This record gives sequence, C-alpha cells and structure tokens, in this order.
Amino acid sequence: MKQRQWIKDRGAAADQHKEKESGFIRTRQQRVMELEKRTKERCYELVNTYLV
Repeated sequence: MKQRQWIKDRGAAADQHKEKESGFIRTRQQRVMELEKRTKERCYELVNTYLV
C-alpha cells in the first residue's frame, strides 16, 4: 500500500514540475528527469531501510 501511494505521489510531483516548464519536448524531458530523480531517491531510502 505504501509503495502504491509513493508511485502516485511521484507521478503527481513530476506532473507538477512539468507544468512549470514550457514547450512539449522540454516538458517531457523534465518529467522523465523528475521521475528518475525520485525513483533514485526511493531506491536509496529502501536500501537504507532494509539492507543497512
């Protein structure tokens, strides 16, 4: 359940970030970069929680 909420929050944050930018190609690139950033942060969080 917590993971599903994180996925929704990640997508919403990326969409919010996208709305601040202008231009179709740039907004798609910015959204992907934001998703990548948040996924990386989540991976580190999970590693630190369960493996350290």
